[in-house]
Amino acid sequence: MAEDLPQSEQPELVAERQTPMKSLHRGLLALQALDEARTLRTVDLAQRLGIDKGLASRILQTLTATGFAERTPDRRYRATRPSSAMTERRTGVALRTVTRSLLQQLCESSGESAHLGVLADDRVVFVERAVPSVALLVDRPVGTLVSLYNSAIGKVFLAHFGVGVAGLPKDDPLLPDAEGLNVIREQGYATDDEELFAGVRCAAAPVFDANGLMVAAISLSGPSSRISSARMHELGRMLKASIPTV
Repeated sequence: MAEDLPQSEQPELVAERQTPMKSLHRGLLALQALDEARTLRTVDLAQRLGIDKGLASRILQTLTATGFAERTPDRRYRATRPSSAMTERRTGVALRTVTRSLLQQLCESSGESAHLGVLADDRVVFVERAVPSVALLVDRPVGTLVSLYNSAIGKVFLAHFGVGVAGLPKDDPLLPDAEGLNVIREQGYATDDEELFAGVRCAAAPVFDANGLMVAAISLSGPSSRISSARMHELGRMLKASIPTV
């Protein structure tokens, strides 16, 4: 929450901003592997990089979402060829452009902050946002990284990509179990009932491309004084009904 959550109370976010170099290194190695092999399955990339299949899948999903790779009809992945349109996608411009007006509409209709997030290794990074003109709001700047297991937007990714992520606190009671992840997939959205930050509730839903691949997620979040538990689920259903294929 912009006013209730000063920087001193957010050590997790400060620490997380130190992780992108590791993600970048793995992403570059993955691109090199795709270039050398022409096409790869998720398991092939995992073997080449010496990582688990879950992490390899998230790397490939991130490369696809940002335009550096694409999925073939036989569920393999290949590096994309440079073009002006692809240059836009590689900078995240295309995804952000497509969803920017939607974020603003969701923000205006709900009265809460809307954020677009994509995977960055074992975190979610916010790449676009729309915030309401109210005194009390949740404002997470573009570039903010949040954890997967206790944020609504992170749990959406876990539900679709699995929980095999290095660094997840396996014994944390907030980590969703298989049944919880199945519920998220079935209802089409996830919630964060003051799990990431006290005093903040949030709902998030996936963004799929034309091939049915999850490429991002959108969240709506605000103070718990304004968002009851019931309202949180209303926001989740709103997101599910409002997000188009991109």
